[in-house]
Amino acid sequence: MVSEAVRNLRTSILMSNPNQDKKVIMLTSSIPKEGKTILTYALAQNMVGLDKRILLIEADIRRRVHSVKIDRNNTVALLDLMMGHKEFKDVNPFVEELGFDILTATSSDMNAADLFASERFPKLLTELRENYDYILIDSPPILSVPDARLISAVSDINIYIVKWNKTTRAQVEQGLNMISSIRAPKQLD
Repeated sequence: MVSEAVRNLRTSILMSNPNQDKKVIMLTSSIPKEGKTILTYALAQNMVGLDKRILLIEADIRRRVHSVKIDRNNTVALLDLMMGHKEFKDVNPFVEELGFDILTATSSDMNAADLFASERFPKLLTELRENYDYILIDSPPILSVPDARLISAVSDINIYIVKWNKTTRAQVEQGLNMISSIRAPKQLD
């Protein structure tokens, strides 16, 4: 049942506007623990099955505990590329146990909102767009911090995850209003 829901989401993304290039997809939610990280990983694995080149970006760089357990010893950190410590052409972000590329979240002394508000993130996305069919961004919850709003402004599609019987209608409305207030791209329903 869950795999069918992920396939339906994938189909909605693929059919959202076939005449436009929709490569960068942000997934967010109102509050923590609504399942967006698991869904982002499941969607990435599903899209790999279509022989698509997929990059997953863990953009919740404030989070100290990761809900998806992978061997992070040999992964490429998003912040290393954003800060210019490494060049994309010089790294291999492929994670064999997942079957797709990933830029992992690591903590920083810099304010996350300042990083995403700078030109560094859009500039990096421009470079990454040339190398991937789809870039899935696992963002922080929109009601917690401003990062998701900043990321949504440079995304092609924004997907809003809601946990049944947990997230209130008011939280969903507030979060959706926050995204639409910055004139974010069309959202999938």
